[in-house]
Amino acid sequence: MKSKKAVLFMLLLTGLTMPNEADADEIGFASDYQALHAAPTFTITEQVKDVMMLHVVRGEERKFGFIDKPLVVDKETVLEWLFWRKGEEIPLGELKVTAAQAGSGMSHTVKGEVINGKTPIEELPKTYTPQPVSFKSGGNDVPASMATTILTFTETGIWDLQIFINDEFIGNMKVSVTEKGGSVIDL
Repeated sequence: MKSKKAVLFMLLLTGLTMPNEADADEIGFASDYQALHAAPTFTITEQVKDVMMLHVVRGEERKFGFIDKPLVVDKETVLEWLFWRKGEEIPLGELKVTAAQAGSGMSHTVKGEVINGKTPIEELPKTYTPQPVSFKSGGNDVPASMATTILTFTETGIWDLQIFINDEFIGNMKVSVTEKGGSVIDL
């Protein structure tokens, strides 16, 4: 009897697979599948006048990202981008972000200037709330440069952001855009 249960268990185990994006479309949960692949958040700390501040960043950890905030359809959104060193190189120059929404085919590009990160993050526009935390040391915790872009997303859903500095591809990330007051998908 135990061997029959073991065989049944193995059949069930090997028969269950994770759906891919094509399967997700076919069975009707494509938006949930895509949302699971939105860029995650991570935290960084910054010391400002004897207080350690915590900032939540959405993007690729210790490479690039923006100060996290809800992205709402048809609302002009200011994104404060942060970039970390690549070896000894500090990313500086023209920032270009191309936003594309796969479902609608909508696409647009915005530009900004990546500057040396001498201004504390705390002094960026107050569209987010930093929180005091206890001191946590981390050598690469502080971004080396920053930029600001203004994006307006014209459709809800998952958007793919491609990031370039001086026309060199830095990386891409997916973000979730919602209706005003809609639930934000976060990982």
